[in-house]
Amino acid sequence: MIPKVSVYLAVSADYYIAREDHSLDWLEHDPKGQDYGYNRFAKSVDLIVMGRKTFEKVLGFETWPYEGRTVIVLSRSLTKSDLAPVIARRVELLNMEPAEVLCYAEALGCTHIYLDGGITIQGFLAQGLVNEMILTVFPLLLGKGIPLFGPMDKEVALEVLDLKGYDSGLYQVHYRVK
Repeated sequence: MIPKVSVYLAVSADYYIAREDHSLDWLEHDPKGQDYGYNRFAKSVDLIVMGRKTFEKVLGFETWPYEGRTVIVLSRSLTKSDLAPVIARRVELLNMEPAEVLCYAEALGCTHIYLDGGITIQGFLAQGLVNEMILTVFPLLLGKGIPLFGPMDKEVALEVLDLKGYDSGLYQVHYRVK
């Protein structure tokens, strides 16, 4: 069975996922610190796929956020010897195209993939391999930064499955990718 592929991200109102320096400090603009359904979503995921830049950002977190989950890092340049042993045991480094990653995940018996990282998401979208996107939008215009979406060769039709507003001022849109 082909795994479901989901995106679950926070974005600024102008759809940036990070500042130009990859900083996520703007996420602190949520004074309520709510979960917005992330923990429920994360429990449904059995594989996380991210790009090298996202992986490097995650390495800077105080604790490893994916304990007990399989994590694949897509990179053309990283090798296990580049990683600290404690991290090397937690991730698998692959140099594959999105369709190959999906076949690999299927062979592992995975049922739900969580994609993270702009370039990774863009690559899977370009190949029509994303099933859903859950975007939590912060009421903040960054003006510049790392965009979630880049140029695409074709349009991608979306269907809004759910739209929620929160008293913190954030809203969340759950899309099905057609």
